[in-house]
Amino acid sequence: MMIKSLAFISVVAATMSLNACKWSSEQGPVRMNAIHKAQKRGEFNTDEYKIIDITHGNIAKYNKPQVIEGGDLPPVDLSKTYSDAIRPYDQLTVQVVDTAAQGGIGGASGRPAQFGPLEVPQTGKISIPYAGEFNVLGKEITELQNAIQKAYATVFNTAQVSVGRSSRLPLRANVIGIANAPGQQTIDRKGVNLADLVAKSRGTSQEPFTCEYILHRNKRTYKFSNREITTKDIIAQDGDVLEIRKSTERSVTLLGAVNRPGSYPFPNYDSHLDDFIGNAN
Repeated sequence: MMIKSLAFISVVAATMSLNACKWSSEQGPVRMNAIHKAQKRGEFNTDEYKIIDITHGNIAKYNKPQVIEGGDLPPVDLSKTYSDAIRPYDQLTVQVVDTAAQGGIGGASGRPAQFGPLEVPQTGKISIPYAGEFNVLGKEITELQNAIQKAYATVFNTAQVSVGRSSRLPLRANVIGIANAPGQQTIDRKGVNLADLVAKSRGTSQEPFTCEYILHRNKRTYKFSNREITTKDIIAQDGDVLEIRKSTERSVTLLGAVNRPGSYPFPNYDSHLDDFIGNAN
């Protein structure tokens, strides 16, 4: 009985081992020839996957995105920069004061009529009682106010219109890397640029001129030096990611007969070799 039991256990173990191979083949890296064979047998669904042979000739195409250095400024999407103009999801209020003795919009009470808050949809169209429908996207508050005033004038010629904005969604950019206070930063006024984002993040944890700044925008990557960040007006826009890291090009490695050999960052923009040797001794 013992021999038969051992034989039975061996068969079960072998069967489980084969099944495990079948299962595990779907849970880890698979050789390309195994995938091609499975495709020929109709056991590999090609509708959900695109098989790419990575070779030395095409690996660069699927590697990290190309970094654009210096040159022209990255293109800016003005709809993603700060503006006082009305944009989707702004909350607007409309107040109408009519001093007419009778027949006015507020009746004889003289109390103002208030509408809102009205959330601006992505279509940009809002409806104001007695005035009609308005497309408000891209319009300044005063421009909308004048348009509503004009619409009311045909019916309530003594009415005075006031339009305000009670809230809006903030525009944000992310600062990551060796900033002193990395994280989300709001684009809360006109003209906020990358240097402002660095300042909002309380600067860098090492000397600014030893840093490089990588801007990720619209699936493209741009690289700037600290000098470019501070002298070029690179406007920030909603969704930007600014990565600050130690520059690999702003250091010198000293070897040989110095007391402290190693890699030393540039002490300033106009560094000389003597400056590095002095630090290493």
